[in-house]
Amino acid sequence: MAGNLITPYIGIEDNGELRLGGGSVTNSKIALGNGIIRSTISQTRQFGQLYVGATALARIYFGNSTTVLRFSDSRDLAWYGSGKLAVLNWSGFTNGRGTDQLYVGTTSDGLTTTQLARITFSDPEGLPPGTYPARILPTGEIVPGDRPAVAFARAANQFILSWNGNAELLSATNVSGPWFTVTAASPWTNSVADSQRYFQLRSLPP
Repeated sequence: MAGNLITPYIGIEDNGELRLGGGSVTNSKIALGNGIIRSTISQTRQFGQLYVGATALARIYFGNSTTVLRFSDSRDLAWYGSGKLAVLNWSGFTNGRGTDQLYVGTTSDGLTTTQLARITFSDPEGLPPGTYPARILPTGEIVPGDRPAVAFARAANQFILSWNGNAELLSATNVSGPWFTVTAASPWTNSVADSQRYFQLRSLPP
């Protein structure tokens, strides 16, 4: 988009796209259904409250330039259902203030814990490939959180892997992959005949 768009409500549904080029947007609420907000140039944007639809598979896509997206405090805006928001092509710092920045509010209370749990980062730059849960900093910036850790224990000639959270277990015979999904639930008891084997967890949306 270019020019000036002034509207109280923006709804993005059915694979619709709000492409942020030049111009400005003034609004009080953005509702994301099965749509995407895409940044195409270096910019800073201030939006109204953020809403993720009940069955949404919503996305925010950062371009290849410095982009700062700011949403207003949205903790009092109920997100019904179990829709999810994926942040794509993010390049920043996990302690904030990186190339790409995504804010909801100006404090760590900009989103509720339940709302935050519905946001994930897909393959953020500078981190191992995978899906990461979101966390909110005291400034209101949303960044990738830590992936769940896997614990190891031995029992006779077997080993036991255990982990917390909503994650799937991946395994490979080489640390560089390829990685394959292991159909397993924590704790998982098994034996390995390979001379070496590696495991990691991949966070899943709630």
